[in-house]
Amino acid sequence: MTSHFLMHMNRPEEAMTMIDRALKRDPFNVMVLSFYAIDLLFARRYDECIEAAREVLRAQPGYPLAQTALWMAHSAKAMPREAADGAKGVLMGSYADEGLVAVLERGYAQGGYTVAMKRAADALVERFQASYALPTDIAFFYLEAGERAKALEWLEKGFEARDPSMPYLGFPTFDPIRSDPRFQDLVRRMNLPAGDKK
Repeated sequence: MTSHFLMHMNRPEEAMTMIDRALKRDPFNVMVLSFYAIDLLFARRYDECIEAAREVLRAQPGYPLAQTALWMAHSAKAMPREAADGAKGVLMGSYADEGLVAVLERGYAQGGYTVAMKRAADALVERFQASYALPTDIAFFYLEAGERAKALEWLEKGFEARDPSMPYLGFPTFDPIRSDPRFQDLVRRMNLPAGDKK
């Protein structure tokens, strides 16, 4: 969608104008609503993002893009239980793997959100080596676990593998490493705007 491209280009005002037009034309389309939630996430309008994502999930439970929006918006708002639930939704929506969800749940029970994210990241690495997982997903989980070096390592792998989620470097999830020279170099190589997103 045009709005999505504009968000990637760090042009949020134009992006929101475009997605608002799309919503007026097709207000019940779950894909349009999901892109709206993601655009709100890019714009750091977290409460609105959560509301839009929930609307999608009421219409189509488990929709991966909406789960991603919920996960990251709740994380940005420092709501660990809700963020963990969103992360579980992402794992099921993307990989349909109850084992990954179980690993996350055990980690949360044993040590809270950070431990849950670390365990899920490690499990995704095993899955990557055995079959398939997106490097950016692994990077997301490691970054949520506070493992910045590993997150950067997996983003580099994502770049090398042409991971289709690499343009999402504008997500708030990446704010903790946005000033890191390795991240800035990656943004440059992706031909994405280098401006501060905070």
